[in-house]
Amino acid sequence: MQQQLGLNNDVLVGGHRFHVQTTYSASNEKILSHIFDNGRVIERREVGVSEEVRNATLPKKLKVVHQEMIAEMELLFYIAEKVRQVRHPMSCTKLGLVFMNKNLLDDAVAFFQLAVELEPNTPEVYSNLGAAYLRRADFANAEMTLRKGVQLAPRFADLHHHLGVACLEQQKFAPAFEALRTALEINGNFFQAHFNYALALMLSLALPDAGDPTVAVKTVQEHLMRATEGFPAFRTPRLEKAIQLIDEGAYALATQELQSLRQEISAEADLTFEHDFYLKFMYGGKGKDDEFIQHYTTRLRLAIRDYPDYADLHNSLGVAYLIQCRNLFLRALEEFRVALRINPIFKRAEKNLKLSENDGKGFLILLRAILK
Repeated sequence: MQQQLGLNNDVLVGGHRFHVQTTYSASNEKILSHIFDNGRVIERREVGVSEEVRNATLPKKLKVVHQEMIAEMELLFYIAEKVRQVRHPMSCTKLGLVFMNKNLLDDAVAFFQLAVELEPNTPEVYSNLGAAYLRRADFANAEMTLRKGVQLAPRFADLHHHLGVACLEQQKFAPAFEALRTALEINGNFFQAHFNYALALMLSLALPDAGDPTVAVKTVQEHLMRATEGFPAFRTPRLEKAIQLIDEGAYALATQELQSLRQEISAEADLTFEHDFYLKFMYGGKGKDDEFIQHYTTRLRLAIRDYPDYADLHNSLGVAYLIQCRNLFLRALEEFRVALRINPIFKRAEKNLKLSENDGKGFLILLRAILK
């Protein structure tokens, strides 16, 4: 009976028809909720269920999780509309990154395009838009966008790397090699560029004028080694099989394994939760939700444990601590006001309130400047 417990809804939002499905799995004692877009899962959540809930309130809990999933998607597109109206560049970028993570690529491209329109001299916006075009398999637009970015920032390794991939996908091998080499000259530890350079060499072996593969194969092995040194998750059974096939001279099969590996492995830290927090804090009414902010700081600390040298994470945690200070500061002001309502002639509370209101303005201005 419990195994069949579930809810299904279609949700029309942001020009999409999403399907939300929430079920209870008795085998692992979890509620499983998924949001589908044209049959593709774009969001999923697993919620453990205690014995007490299973025995007493499982249908109610299932409905709560189901409604939360619907509300989250509705909130995302509500925020998207607000960002579209205020035309704030950083918000456009973060929203585009959230959409790209959910594989809602048309939405991601639209907000990255708006970011380019608002900040046409910022190279990062071209990198993001180019990456979205790559994910959408729009390689010609990706190449054009990334070349504009490279003109603005010739020493931006990510732009050259994305450009190399865009050229590679169009079988433009010479510019692909040039762009990937440039990315590695700028950042010799760029493990994604090492991997894609190796893949480009393998693909080039199928060309009619490829010549003797011996030198190319040796270079492929060197770049794959550098890639796995920088990102051990690349070292999977699929990679081991590709290396074995290379040793056996089965280059076409080895290339297929490397291409599959590139699709399967996410080689970047997933910072979607950071962008999601920013958007909900700025536009979703979560600014005073202590539990929401505490959960965010916990996620950041866990991410820093996994990626201790990722500067963005440390910066975001610093901002999160300032937000917590801001909420405590506002709570302190309210306590001084309560003290004065109880005792209007309480001089010390009156003094503390005036000092805090006057001196605290600078802190609030600082936080607003950081967030903007």
